[in-house]
This record gives sequence, C-alpha cells and structure tokens, in this order.
Amino acid sequence: MRKLIPSFRLQIGLIFLLLLILSVIFTRGFFLGSFREYSAQVAAQNIEKALHELHQHYQAELPQAEQTLFKNDIEQLLVKTRQTELLTSLYEREITTYSIYIAIFVLLLVLLLFLFFLYQITRPLRRLQEATRALSGGNVHVRVAESRLSPINDLIVSFNQMVSDLERSRRRAIEAEKKLIWREIARVMAHEIKNPLTPIKLSVERLEFKYQQDPESVIAVLPDSVNVIKEEIENLQSLVDRFREFASLPEAQPEVYSLAEQLQEVAKPYQEMRAIEMQLAADMPVFYGDKMQLKQVFVNLLQNAIQATAEDGRITIGAAFKTAEFRIFFEDTGRGIAADRQELIFEPYYTSRRKGTGLGLPVVKRIVENHGGSIEVESEPGKGSRFTVRIPYANIHS
Repeated sequence: MRKLIPSFRLQIGLIFLLLLILSVIFTRGFFLGSFREYSAQVAAQNIEKALHELHQHYQAELPQAEQTLFKNDIEQLLVKTRQTELLTSLYEREITTYSIYIAIFVLLLVLLLFLFFLYQITRPLRRLQEATRALSGGNVHVRVAESRLSPINDLIVSFNQMVSDLERSRRRAIEAEKKLIWREIARVMAHEIKNPLTPIKLSVERLEFKYQQDPESVIAVLPDSVNVIKEEIENLQSLVDRFREFASLPEAQPEVYSLAEQLQEVAKPYQEMRAIEMQLAADMPVFYGDKMQLKQVFVNLLQNAIQATAEDGRITIGAAFKTAEFRIFFEDTGRGIAADRQELIFEPYYTSRRKGTGLGLPVVKRIVENHGGSIEVESEPGKGSRFTVRIPYANIHS
C-alpha cells in the first residue's frame, strides 16, 4: 500500500506553524518570567517590614509632638506599599490574560501572512509540477506562465526554454524518422515487389519464346505459366494488403465476450494440421476487447507456431487470469528463435521467410498495445517458442 505523504506546502506550513507557536510561547514566557522575577525581587525587599523596623527604631527618639506625625507617615507608606502590591498582582493577572490574546492575534496574523506568501511561492511551483507531468505525458506544447514577481521565475523561464528546445528537437527527430521510414518502406517494397516480378517476367518470356518457336507449343506451357503469374499476383496483392493493414489499423470496437470460447474457435480449424492442447482456466472473468482484432492476433500466433513446428510436433494454447490481467500464451515444440533475433521479430519488415513481409508480428504487437497490454517471447533454438500476451483487466474496463 502506498504511504500517504503530505504535500510540500502542507509540510512547510506545519513546520512553520510549529516554530511560530514555540516562538510565541517562548516570548510570552520570557516576558512573564521577567515580570514575575521583578515582582519577586520587590517582594524580597520586604518594604513593609522595613517600615515597621524604621518606626520602632526612631519612635523613641522623636519628641512627643512629632511621634504622631511620624506614625501617620509610616502608616501612609504602608498603605501605599500594600496598594502597590495589590496593583502589581492585578497587573500580573492582566498581563497573563492579555498576553494570551496578543499571542493568538500575533499567531494568526503571522500565519495568514505566511500562508499568503507561501501561496505566492508554491503556486508557480505547482504549475511547474503540473507542466512537468504534462511534458512527461508527451505534451511538448505545455508552457508555464512567467512572472517577474515570482521568486522562481528564472526556473520557469529555463523550463519554458527547455520545452521549446525539446519541441524543436522532437520535430526534427520526427522529420528524420519519417524520411528514414519512407526510405525503408521504399527499399522493402522494391525488394518484395521484385521477387514476384522475376517469375512473372520469366513466365512471360517463356511464353514469348515458345510462341516464336512454335505457336502451337504455347498451349503446353500456358497452364503452368498462368498459374505462376496468378500466384505471384496474389502474392503482390497480399503484400499490398499487409502494408495497408499495418499503416492504417482500424479503430478498436470493444465488446464483452468469452476469451476461452474465442481461443477454442481459433484453434478448431487447425486441429487436423497439428496436435493442439488447450489449457484454459475455468475461472476467468468476461473479456472486453475488439473481438476481430484479437482474433487476428491469435490466428497469427497460431499460424506462426504451426509453420515453426513439424507435423509430429505439439502446440499448446493457454489462458488464465492472474494479478488483474489476462495471460494468453501460444507454445510450440518447433525450431525456436535465436536469442539475437528475438528482439527483431516485432520490428516492421523483419522476416526470415522467403515470401514473408515482416509485418505479421508488428501488427500483433500494435493490436495488443492498443488494448493496454504487452507481448513477450521466450524461445530456445531446437526446443520451441512461447509467446505470451498480457492484457490488464483494469485498463480495458476503464
């Protein structure tokens, strides 16, 4: 389970709030402590006791007429002293009470100012973060609004410049890739068209030669020559269809159906050609995908397995549902694929067959990836191959 981590803004806010509370508490405690220490020092002097001692010391030495005045003065001083102590006590209570309100006011004021400036700082950071996510998703047209007042404006300017450079580089790369692809298509088409044209040309030349020698002898070689020409024309048509299919794969039309039933239907016409074993899990949920396109995937993989397997070989077709994904595999006991070729078989135009176009497995890969899945191969020369198609359940039902 993924741990929930507070956002950067929340982390900074919590840290600042904690420091602010601690600083307010410390400041309030410092001033209250100083005032109490002052009050304690004043109380420690014991002015009332000193006045009593002063009265007792000088009372006997003063004339009778002045003793009453002196006593009155001492009593007035004692009253003022007690009033001062009372006022000090009341003032201490007021300071304690008001300091709480002042602390709360300062806390809220500073917190509001902090949140305002934090928002001013983190807002461009959030925009930059969203732009970065958009860029990672392939949107090279994303830009972040620049502001001279922003504290990270230099970073934003650098990001926008980087995206502009990336966009230009991507356009140049796309143009270069297009040119390379067209050159490769032209090369492959020229090579593939040349192969059937050669026997067509030879058949026509053979008919022409026979006709020049003996017009009646043309009838003897005409059926074979026509069959060769028709076969090679069909090969050309198949080649054109393959290229058109690879270039413009139709949009998927998903539907709900049983994957196990589809695999059984795919395997049924080929049961007489090879021994095919079905290993289909009984607890698979309903499948959601383009039935026709996925049939093309399974038929292609099965035909490849048959072509790679001898007549006494065995082919296994299996399907299961594990860890929220469908896993379909086609396994054969054929000749296998060399390790250095396993990474190339899904590339367009790569083929080891004399009449192959090299577009079958690339089309399979495109269809599987359009369903949010992947395809992988495990093979060992002389022992066979295993193609595994993985299609996530969550992706195709989202």
